[in-house]
Amino acid sequence: MKKKQLSVIAKPSQKRAASASAASGKRQKVSASGAYGKMWDKEAKKGWDARVAKYWNAEGIDMEGMTGGNHCPCDLKFSKRALEDISKKRCKSSSKKASQKKTFARALELGAGVGRVTKGALASFCGHIDLVELVKKSLMKAKATLPKQIKGTTFGFFNKTAQTFKVKADHYDLVWCQWLLMYLTDADAVALLKRLGAGINESGVIVVKENLPTGREKSRLDDEDEGTLKSGAKGSAVSCVRTRKHHEVLFKAAGLRIRGERLQDEPLLDEVGDEDMRVWCLVPMERAGRGPLL
Repeated sequence: MKKKQLSVIAKPSQKRAASASAASGKRQKVSASGAYGKMWDKEAKKGWDARVAKYWNAEGIDMEGMTGGNHCPCDLKFSKRALEDISKKRCKSSSKKASQKKTFARALELGAGVGRVTKGALASFCGHIDLVELVKKSLMKAKATLPKQIKGTTFGFFNKTAQTFKVKADHYDLVWCQWLLMYLTDADAVALLKRLGAGINESGVIVVKENLPTGREKSRLDDEDEGTLKSGAKGSAVSCVRTRKHHEVLFKAAGLRIRGERLQDEPLLDEVGDEDMRVWCLVPMERAGRGPLL
């Protein structure tokens, strides 16, 4: 989705977000008194999921519709480099050979759309990929094209929202979430990340890739018409562009720690200007192991 400067911003307090709920998948509340809580008042949360679904169901199933025009090759190239680095360091601490092409036996992509990232990056490293997408027409296009275009990788297709998809415990080697958390409330993002932490195996990783505000801009809400949100207009919000600090609060609340992060060296462009993209490599806090994976 294209981003614009907005007047609705979140002023973080010094308190951390509330602890995440159990990995059962039940939605957990992030205290309004915690960091960024004021952003998610009743007006913003009411009808959020319905607005997101309406927005994406109205979009086309081509690259323009999937990316809002921000589909420069630098995005996929950067993601592949990140996966290469994670693969090499992951192999050093496991029985897999660094030269083995399919580093991740089972992977999950949430908010997969038509399979752009799966085709352009994930399939080179994964033996099997489950794609989860809320828009049926997008998923059907992925299902019709990916098996024909990619050999050596199998696929599963699930027409579900990220919030309702049931993640099997200790199942995945890799979970990829790109431009996904921005379409979830803080509470749903934390609940999902908690389930993903339980869904990766002992050597598995979660990769989150999201847009960030530039400079000193604060976290903000975007509306479905890509216009400027005015005071009292949170009821039209459909996405949240979070700061680096805001993301870190969510990760900690979900019981995850950062094992590496990287700023995309070639930012995306839109009509407003450059917008940063950052990728994080996450693992459960209790897992042993030190040093960056990215």
